[in-house]
Amino acid sequence: GQMALAREMWDLQVVPANTPFCLGFGVIWGAPPRLKALEAMLDLLPPGADWGACSKGEAGQRFLAPLIVERGGGIRTGIEDHHTWDGAAVSNRALVEKAVETMARAGVSPLTGAALRAHLGLERKG
Repeated sequence: GQMALAREMWDLQVVPANTPFCLGFGVIWGAPPRLKALEAMLDLLPPGADWGACSKGEAGQRFLAPLIVERGGGIRTGIEDHHTWDGAAVSNRALVEKAVETMARAGVSPLTGAALRAHLGLERKG
């Protein structure tokens, strides 16, 4: 429902055209971390929209992250989504490194903070 509302707001031009979408899987009010759910969400995205996704829990992240990258999305990661990897405590740095590895396997490089701000048309203040 949230995705349908976001798409309607986009179509009505209530939000700027460069507004990115962040799809949540395995979170409260989010979609289940399944391929069919990812495909359903992507069907609702406006053509050419910037998007990324996250999945709560290590299993969801392992499964969905490669699919997200293969389909042109960005990966959001961090210990707020899962704080273990292989059953052991993990740092944000380690999770980001794993995301970068996933992207590299798909032939994609992450954007720097400056490149992302430029892509979104945001200027850094100060």
